[in-house]
Amino acid sequence: MRLLNYLVVDDSPTILKLVTKTIETRLGATKIHQAKDGVEALAVLKAHIIDIIISDWEMPNLSGDQFLYEVRNNKEWGNIPFIMMTTHGEKDFIVTAIQLGVTQYVVKPFPPEELEDKIMKSWNTACQRQAQRYAQMPRHGFIIKIDGKAIPGEVVNISRMGMLVRLTYVDSIKLFATYELALKAESPDLKNTWIINPLAGKVIRLESDSSSQSSAQTCLVALYFDPTTVTKKVEEILLNFLKWLNSQGPEIIPAE
Repeated sequence: MRLLNYLVVDDSPTILKLVTKTIETRLGATKIHQAKDGVEALAVLKAHIIDIIISDWEMPNLSGDQFLYEVRNNKEWGNIPFIMMTTHGEKDFIVTAIQLGVTQYVVKPFPPEELEDKIMKSWNTACQRQAQRYAQMPRHGFIIKIDGKAIPGEVVNISRMGMLVRLTYVDSIKLFATYELALKAESPDLKNTWIINPLAGKVIRLESDSSSQSSAQTCLVALYFDPTTVTKKVEEILLNFLKWLNSQGPEIIPAE
């Protein structure tokens, strides 16, 4: 959570300061943008990549509900987790916020741990939806280098922070080790090709793959992209690839 980009929106300087401090101290985040109303917040969204929005409802110029409407009706921002802050805890306000597409709702005043909980829940929900949306990868080739050997694998899902891959298990792959990665993907119509290389991925989860139908022993490996090794060019290609994935129709409905 500390590597995410946050946008905090409130017309109260005090609230801006307190929410920002909470994110810094409880989540260890440093990439926190601020805006005093919805108009400024839209400008921030146009200029920066934002992962989570925390916005007040009652604001001048462009209120929180109007800002939420703009976010949800934009193809690039529509899936960003959105936490609404307000002094109104009445059922009508909560229902309205849900109808507008809010991810989480918090009533002022609230303790820091409640905001932390809402942020964690918002991000987990977004990751689950993202995993469903990206579960059907286009034709691609994935390579991970372990002890100098290139091992091919299959990407299960991917985001700007990392990816989950399936590959044949080898004893030399270690939890928390960092490996060199390369990914090449093509759209079904072959009109788009993305070569995402070089990448460095840290293994943050390693488990057996019980769903595999292959006779070979396979494993699922969750890899976190090391931001210090990603060049601007590779990051741009990755983001363009994710935007393309995000544009491919409605979210996938998993089989029962």
